[in-house]
Amino acid sequence: MTVTKFMQKGFTLLELLVVIAIIGILSSIVLVSYNGYADKARLARTLQWASSVNHLIGSEAVGVWTLEDLTGGLAKDDSGFNSNCSVVGSGLSAVQGVVNNSVNFAGSGYLNCVNPSNLQIVGNMTLTFWAKPSNVASPSRQNPICKAYGGEFCLTMEPGGSLSYFHGSCGGNCSPYIGWGL
Repeated sequence: MTVTKFMQKGFTLLELLVVIAIIGILSSIVLVSYNGYADKARLARTLQWASSVNHLIGSEAVGVWTLEDLTGGLAKDDSGFNSNCSVVGSGLSAVQGVVNNSVNFAGSGYLNCVNPSNLQIVGNMTLTFWAKPSNVASPSRQNPICKAYGGEFCLTMEPGGSLSYFHGSCGGNCSPYIGWGL
């Protein structure tokens, strides 16, 4: 009498579950690192766009404030027109930004660029800026860029997270704004 041994072919349920668990762990690690790369790619595209705008405008720029240096209470204008802005109030500090330094507005401080002739709007204009709002508390609004409020133009971050822009004379009544959601 001979005993035939059958060879077992295939995997046990436990082995399959272990493989599935390992694949799940590896895919979660890849997914977490992918999200970081997606954010970096989005930021790189924005940096490239900002750089192309700066190169396109080139010598036509009438005001360029990189906010690299606030020494002497001034934000220096790099356009060559020397339209330096003075630091007014308190709560402004230089911090590490995405590209070089930036300014943290954490109090009542602001930058005052007065009204030099090269900043008076006489035609089309291009305006670029980077902002990372951490707190726009209701009911207040914040004006990251405003030239003679109620006058030439004002860019406003609203408490609800939208961005508004006003251009022209409003005669004391600055509504309605043109609004964009952020």
